[in-house]
Amino acid sequence: MKRLTKTVTMKKPTHQTDGHRAAASGFSLIELVIVVLIIAILATIAIPIFYTSRAAAQLMGATQELKSRLDYARTVAIKEEVPTSLKINEDGVSYTQMVDERGDRVQKTKTIQLLNNIQFANGTLIDPIVFDAHGGTRARSLTLENFTGQHTITITELGDLKIDDLQPAPALAVATPVPPAQDVIDPYPIDPLLQGNGDCAIAAPGGASASGATTPTGGANITVSVGGGQGLVPVTISITRTSGTGTIYMVPSSQMMDARGASVTFRAKLQPNASGITKYSATFSSPCGSKTVTGTLKP
Repeated sequence: MKRLTKTVTMKKPTHQTDGHRAAASGFSLIELVIVVLIIAILATIAIPIFYTSRAAAQLMGATQELKSRLDYARTVAIKEEVPTSLKINEDGVSYTQMVDERGDRVQKTKTIQLLNNIQFANGTLIDPIVFDAHGGTRARSLTLENFTGQHTITITELGDLKIDDLQPAPALAVATPVPPAQDVIDPYPIDPLLQGNGDCAIAAPGGASASGATTPTGGANITVSVGGGQGLVPVTISITRTSGTGTIYMVPSSQMMDARGASVTFRAKLQPNASGITKYSATFSSPCGSKTVTGTLKP
């Protein structure tokens, strides 16, 4: 009986060095450098786009807020049958809303500061936007801008408001004021907390009369000026009917003025239910003195 023999051949195992295993399972230095370069290129493209989109959204938001405040001022004027106003401040980066919310002839004032990259365009009006008891005002426009473009709010004589599409903006002037040289001192610094001194004076015409005083754009224009002082001074108005039956009011009902030299045009008007001829006497009072104006208003 033959004996069966089976020969088993064992294959010798192969061993990889640690360096070979790393090369087979990881990334090379060149591959890592390429990935980093791709990320850097994408970031270079994406970051400016994100920044521009964010600035454009901020501009639109500021424009919508300004429109909302104008809408609110007009609504209060109609509801309470008293004038309301909104004024663009001379710094070009803020505005002040003056609203008589309770109909007691007391203006509630609030100043709104724009974001750092937004300002009113050059040439935007400084005179207050005044809504009368019908919600009407003088037709005009307000433009806000930053480096992404401009948005303009168009205001009609009836007080209707519309925001125009984004338009390219011209090169913007830097809104931050340049400080004067050390040896130059402004003798009349404007300080909102500083009331005008006794050296300033107030001036106004002796009389002002007009017809159509009940219409949105009608009334007697009275230009009041102050000068020769320093700081900001409040000008308040006391108006009295001397004859007739009409109810008289003044737009705006009060105003802060620069005592170094400034002029504001007020308008004497009649409530819509007025009839016949109404005579009035209006006294403009301030720390600079007072002036009385008389006149006649017709519907």
